[in-house]
Amino acid sequence: MREGILSSIKKVGIVGAGKSGVSLAKLALSLGKSVKLSEINKDISFKTLKSLKQLGAEMELGRHTQDFFKDVDLVVLSPGVNSNDFYKNILAGLNIPWVGEIEFSFWCCKSKNIIAITGTNGKTTTTFIIGQVLKKSLNKRVYVLGNIGNPFSSEVLDIGEEDVVVLEVSSFQLETIKYFKPYIACLLNFSPDHLDRYSDLESYFLAKKRIFLNQDFSCYALFPKELEEKLRDISAQKICLDKGENLSFIEKILEILGVESSNLYNYLRDFKGLAHRLEFVAEKRGVKFINDSKATNILATIFALKTLKGKIILLAGGKDKNLDYSLIKPYLDKIKSVFLFGEAKDKIKKVLEGAVPLRVVKDLREAVLLAYQEAQSSDIILLSPMCSSFDMFKNYQERGEFFKSLVYELK
Repeated sequence: MREGILSSIKKVGIVGAGKSGVSLAKLALSLGKSVKLSEINKDISFKTLKSLKQLGAEMELGRHTQDFFKDVDLVVLSPGVNSNDFYKNILAGLNIPWVGEIEFSFWCCKSKNIIAITGTNGKTTTTFIIGQVLKKSLNKRVYVLGNIGNPFSSEVLDIGEEDVVVLEVSSFQLETIKYFKPYIACLLNFSPDHLDRYSDLESYFLAKKRIFLNQDFSCYALFPKELEEKLRDISAQKICLDKGENLSFIEKILEILGVESSNLYNYLRDFKGLAHRLEFVAEKRGVKFINDSKATNILATIFALKTLKGKIILLAGGKDKNLDYSLIKPYLDKIKSVFLFGEAKDKIKKVLEGAVPLRVVKDLREAVLLAYQEAQSSDIILLSPMCSSFDMFKNYQERGEFFKSLVYELK
């Protein structure tokens, strides 16, 4: 535990009352800190609200105000909070230090065996596989945490010095690190994404690059060969992989940790994949339904099109991330038709109109119903949105579960 940092902090301001924010509040309270938690939405669950108040947290709901934070020693941001906007609108002029959930949890973590995984695509599956193989291979406790769904802060006080922590880390989380120093850091790949958050592609890359920020030569940095020139100034032991496939990174990380590759391939024999990632849902009238709700950018959808065999009816759309949808054009020969929904539907239509049969529909429900009416035996109806879910859903998981429920209702 980084006692020197934590000892000077008496009152912590936490921004966001989602899963990470609530976990952060409980962690700070368990460390004996006073906690003030601010949530922009008013509809926080009564159960959560009651439990935090019983633990002694002070709450601000429905807004973020500068006045609420002026007496705290540290502000900790949940991953979904835009750090630049929050600083400009709330923290500017207050002279209060601020970090994110990953950084604050790192201060509390005793483990010297932290593996951090980031990248544009595939980081959740990569993190999950590494974690599962390590659990089966090492005589140590292994924690799989972070952006994968279980916050670092939720289990950090249980983690011992020799335990292994496998963290999925997003660019948003990396924006707010300060001293975070993983033993192994891996940038799987890099391609355009989140350009609704970042001003340009370089800003997005610099956020990803921060995963290597505090490493030294006692650490390992893994990344694809194509990024070698852009990462020449990092201080860790560099491992560039020519193939740049996620499986190659998994093999190399396990090798560093002394795990036989046979353990990996024994595990992969029975691995069925994760939910919302090219997930087979059902087959009805000879039509297969595939849930790829996690495909929140164009390259993820391209991967799905290249992977699946057969004529595809694509369901796409959602919250636009300012991406270039024309990148999908070389793969339109795999697509029988497209049904577009959500905030980005008109933008995608403008790019694809005339190149492939398409229809703009009201919502995902209508897309599923009309696609099923059109589909013939052996067709594939693929939900692979190319967009985030936040225009109509809480997250990609909720979108994927809703898609599956619609499929199960079909006759």
